[in-house]
Amino acid sequence: MDQNELVEGKKKTILQIFLEQYKDFLVIILIIAAVASGFMGDVESAAVILIVITMNAILGTVQTIKAEQSLASLKKLSGPEAKVLRDGAVVQIPSAEVTVGDIVMLEAGDYIPADGRLLECASMKVDESALTGESLGVEKDNDDYKRRKCTTWRPGEYGLFGQFCHLWKRFISCN
Repeated sequence: MDQNELVEGKKKTILQIFLEQYKDFLVIILIIAAVASGFMGDVESAAVILIVITMNAILGTVQTIKAEQSLASLKKLSGPEAKVLRDGAVVQIPSAEVTVGDIVMLEAGDYIPADGRLLECASMKVDESALTGESLGVEKDNDDYKRRKCTTWRPGEYGLFGQFCHLWKRFISCN
């Protein structure tokens, strides 16, 4: 196991992004219109339509690439952190560095960095809406302890959320 993060899918090449711009239903109709115009002898109209479609595909490709780059830089800036108990001291580390057996310290509003088992807990509610669709927090308890602590046991792609993502990718292509 490397990092406590989900494995990203294969990135599309610039050529794939460019060719995907031609999948739109209206673009296909315009291509058919350009071909029909060319067969009827109106080469000028066909050329104009094809030039406009190509310019649209180029602009769409540039916008898509810029959006992906912006998203990647935002992802680097907003990486969640976790408080873990290591060598008897609570240290704050990037959540990608949480490993199996780490004891994670949680407070109100904290991001839960990995699947784990509660060791100590008092009136804890967890927002599981991304997994279950429930709009309200789910009550978690473990013999009414005073603090919230959990130990990780399956980080990243091996956790329940990671397994859900792998199953989802099998049935639906989500790029």
